[in-house]
Amino acid sequence: MHTTVIGIGETGMGKSTFLNCYLQKNAFQSSDRPESCTKKTSVDFNIINNKTRKAIDTPGIRDTDKADQENIKQMAEFLLNYNDGINIVAIVLCGQNDRFTPDTEKFIKIAHQMFNHPDFWDHLCIIFTKWYVVMDDEQKRMKQENYKKKVIESIRRYTESEINIELPMFFVDSINYENEEKTKAEFDRFNNFAFSKNAMKTTQVEVPNAFYEKVIPEKRENYRYKENYISEDQMKRTEYFADQSRNKLIDYDGNISYSEWKNDRQWEIVKEKKIRFEYNSVSYDSDVVPIYEKQKIIDKKSDTKEIKENNIFIGMRKIKYYKNLKRKITTDFDGKDSYGNWEKINSFESYGEMIDSNFELYKYYKATNHNHSLKYLDTTMDNGWKCSECSSSYNNSGMERESLKRFTCLQCQYDLCEKCMRKYYQFNYEAKINFSNSGNLYLSNEAYYSIIHEHPLTFIGESEEEWVCDGKDKSEINCLSGITKSGKNIGIPRFNCKKCNYNLCENCMNYFKKHFVYDSKESYYARGHEHPFILCSEKNNSGNWTCKGKELGKKCFSGLEGCTLNETYKRFKCEECEFNLCKNCMDHYFEKKKGCPIF
Repeated sequence: MHTTVIGIGETGMGKSTFLNCYLQKNAFQSSDRPESCTKKTSVDFNIINNKTRKAIDTPGIRDTDKADQENIKQMAEFLLNYNDGINIVAIVLCGQNDRFTPDTEKFIKIAHQMFNHPDFWDHLCIIFTKWYVVMDDEQKRMKQENYKKKVIESIRRYTESEINIELPMFFVDSINYENEEKTKAEFDRFNNFAFSKNAMKTTQVEVPNAFYEKVIPEKRENYRYKENYISEDQMKRTEYFADQSRNKLIDYDGNISYSEWKNDRQWEIVKEKKIRFEYNSVSYDSDVVPIYEKQKIIDKKSDTKEIKENNIFIGMRKIKYYKNLKRKITTDFDGKDSYGNWEKINSFESYGEMIDSNFELYKYYKATNHNHSLKYLDTTMDNGWKCSECSSSYNNSGMERESLKRFTCLQCQYDLCEKCMRKYYQFNYEAKINFSNSGNLYLSNEAYYSIIHEHPLTFIGESEEEWVCDGKDKSEINCLSGITKSGKNIGIPRFNCKKCNYNLCENCMNYFKKHFVYDSKESYYARGHEHPFILCSEKNNSGNWTCKGKELGKKCFSGLEGCTLNETYKRFKCEECEFNLCKNCMDHYFEKKKGCPIF
C-alpha cells in the first residue's frame, strides 16, 4: 500500500524540510537561505509501518533565478512520466504570514491548470510551516477559519461555481519535529488524509503559463495593414493585406493585455481610383411670354403717310427654361462612390404651344400707354365711340361684330380699339376688382393719385382699423364724408398711402383725383434719377432703346428688357444722359419737383 504527496509553493517556505519530515529521512536538500535549493522536480520514498510513503519535491515558484516557466514545464514533464499517480497536492505556506496573498492564489490556479483533473479540489490541502510552539490553539483556530474562508471564496470566483471543498489545513514546525508533539500529531493527521485519497492519474497534465491565467487566441482576416501610393496624383496605390493572429492575455490578477499582431498569411493588391461624369438636363423655371409680330402700318398722323413697322401682339406662348448639368463621381479605392456638386454647363429654352390670344368679354386688361385698367366691352348696343389713340370712330351701323371690340377706362374718358389694344397690350397683368358701398369699381392693385398728396394711394375698402380722412385739412371743403375724428368709421371705404399712412375717403379721393397727362413740351422727374425727362413725340421715338426702370427698382413695369425697337411704348428720355423710361415706369417713379407741372 502506498501514497504520493507533491509539495508546491514559493521559494523559502520549507517544502523540502516538510517532505523530509513526512518521509522521516533527509531525502531532499533543504536550507534556511532565501535561495532555492531545489532545482529539479524529484521523487523519493520510505516504508514506514509497512506503508510506502512517496514525496515529490518541486522548485519554488517565484524562484530566485526567475525561471518560473522553466520550472513549471519541467514539473509537468516529470508528472506526465510518473505512473503512480498523485494522492495529495500540498500547497506549502509560511505560518507566520496571516494574509492570503495574490501569489498564493496564483499557486493554486497554476496547480489546478497543471493537473487538469476533475477531482483536483478533493486532493488539495494547505500546509502551514514554521508554526512554533508559542502559537496557541486559538490562533490556530482563527487562522484556519479565516484563511480557509478566503481560499474557498477565491476558488469559487476562479471556477465560477459554488463548489464545496474540504480543504484541510495542517500546522507544523518541521525543524522541531522530533521534540514537538503537536507537530507529530499534525503529521499523523496529514498521513491519514494522504492514505484516504485515491491517486489522480497524471496522464492529463498540461503545462500552464507562469504569467497568464488565460491565453485566448484572436484572429482577423483580410486586414489592410499598410498602403503605398504609386502615382504622383495619388490615384493609384498598393495595399498590403494579411490574415493575422494575436493572444489576449489575462494574468492571475485579472489584468488584460494583448500580444502583437502577427501575419499568418499576407498578400498585396494594386487599386486605382476612377473618375467619371454624370450629365442631366433639368427644368428650373417656366413662364408665359408674349409673342409679337412685325406688321407694317400707315402713320395717319404724319403728313407723308409713311409706312412704319411695329410689333403687334398676337398671343401668348408657354416657355420652359432648362439647364444642362454635370457632376463628378469618384470611385475610391474601396469601390465607394462620392458625388460632387452639380455644375451648370449651359442653358436653353423650349417653347410650347400657343395660348389663345382672344380677349375675354368684360375682363380687365392693361395697356402700356395708359395708367388705368381697361375693360373689354361688347359694343353692339353702343351708340358710338372713338379710339383715343388712332381716332378711328365706330358706330353701330353697318359694322362687322369684330370691329366693335372696345376697351374702355372706367376712371377717365379713354377708349382703345382692338388693333390699338394689341399694339399696346401689357402681358402678365391681373386686375383685382373691388366695389365700394356706392357701387363704384376700384382695382386694388392699381395706384390712384391725388392732387393734394405726392405719393400713390391704394384702395383698401372698408376697414375695422381706426383712421381719419386727411381731406379734413383742406379748409375750403373739410372732409366730404364728414370723417374729422379718428375712429373705426365702419362702412366708409378708404384709400391709403402705405408710405406715410395718409388716408382719403372715397368722396375726397374722387374730388381730388389726379389723372396723369404728359406733355412733350414739359420736363418731368423720376425718383432715383437726378436729371429731368421729356416725353418723346412719335416722330422722335424712332431707333432702338430700352427702359432702365429696372435700375430704379426691381423691374420694368412694361416688361422691356434689352435694346430693341420699342416704338409701341411711350418713351421718356433724360435730357442730360442716356437714360430712358417707359410710361408705366414714369408713372410709378414720378416725383414732384420745382418747375414740374401739376396735374
